[in-house]
Amino acid sequence: MRHGKTTYSGQFPDLTDEGKNEIAEAAQYIQEVIGSKTNIKIVSSPLPRALGTADIIAKKLGYPFEDIEQELAIRCMDFYDADAANLIWTSYPSPRHIDCLYADDPQFELGTVIEKRSAIQHRFYNYLGSLFEQFVVGDLPDAIIHTSHYEVLWTLASTFGFEEPLIHGEVIKMELTASTQENHVHVRATFRECSREFDFKLPWMLFSAQFC
Repeated sequence: MRHGKTTYSGQFPDLTDEGKNEIAEAAQYIQEVIGSKTNIKIVSSPLPRALGTADIIAKKLGYPFEDIEQELAIRCMDFYDADAANLIWTSYPSPRHIDCLYADDPQFELGTVIEKRSAIQHRFYNYLGSLFEQFVVGDLPDAIIHTSHYEVLWTLASTFGFEEPLIHGEVIKMELTASTQENHVHVRATFRECSREFDFKLPWMLFSAQFC
């Protein structure tokens, strides 16, 4: 899921009051999805706004905050020049405009000021593919909740074809089951009550090329 609305203060939990409320609603939904499962894990980007989001969910599920795993693969974009990056942000009327234009604006693929859009997706899909491999050998918990960022999750959400991009606090649910094909994993992905199903061929190196 994407973290809640934030002040970008860098100070935990780095969520606005509205952000805390929207994550509380999302946590209720996540609790309903998980049901009676007790073998769960919460994984977060190390950024305070993602950890603050994970903390609200953890409290809802009775999950110890100190057990939340921080995962660099789902962190926000890397910054190479903070001042130049700030000029990019201020060139847009609002953060939402960045969300709407992120997929097509070429400056997000230059890789000189901030991490390339494609590089972010590469690390994310490598991580996701590695989870699928763990699923095949029975080495995953029953449920994993990830709290991450727009630039990490946008392509996953965009495969559903909605014109309105992923918003703060939205959840993308992915259910893994055994595939009828050897060396494949069957995935049912649900976003905004719409579902798509896929069979993905392992190993993880093939993952990003198949997700379209």
